[in-house]
Amino acid sequence: MAISAVAAPGVSALLDRLAARVAPLAGFAHEPLITRTRHRAAVAEASAALDSFRHLPDGEVALRAEELRRAAQAIGRITGAIRVEDVLNEIFARFCLGK
Repeated sequence: MAISAVAAPGVSALLDRLAARVAPLAGFAHEPLITRTRHRAAVAEASAALDSFRHLPDGEVALRAEELRRAAQAIGRITGAIRVEDVLNEIFARFCLGK
């Protein structure tokens, strides 16, 4: 393609061509792109743990807490920002167990 930075001929054609090349990626515009295999595995593990959490009965507090711990641990491997103890402390602070 011939393009001039001075007179700008061909810029519209270039933009049209670029838009056509990028159009197939438009479906991913609102989804994060996870490029590292390790991160994809951690996100999949967190997703599975949260799915398990949602399907456990409300009365299974210990099992539900374990699934949240697994999810937090998986995400924490990516971000390093989530401590499992913080999550469990928050969960168990709301329940009266063993009394």
